[in-house]
Amino acid sequence: MKEINDIPYIQINSMAYKYLGSQYVCERFPKHIEEAYPKVKLTFPYTDPLYTVLTLDPETGTMHFEGRETTFISPTPKEIGVPDYDKILSTISERSLKMY
Repeated sequence: MKEINDIPYIQINSMAYKYLGSQYVCERFPKHIEEAYPKVKLTFPYTDPLYTVLTLDPETGTMHFEGRETTFISPTPKEIGVPDYDKILSTISERSLKMY
């Protein structure tokens, strides 16, 4: 969560999460998939879908995000040699926050 102008913003990982850029282009899938989705080679896709379940509790004024973890489809950010690869995660952290 990041607060900007007293407004809390919650960031949740997406399906591909990280854009590689042309210096890290990597083909991971069969040719027909790479041709149908040419931008997939510019990302670090996950092995499994990454999502969370959000539970809002109006009685306690809290919101709870379930944690979830998966892995990257190889080659991983570390295997490709991306700087700060250890900060590129395939997880959603579990957390509870006060809404009010």
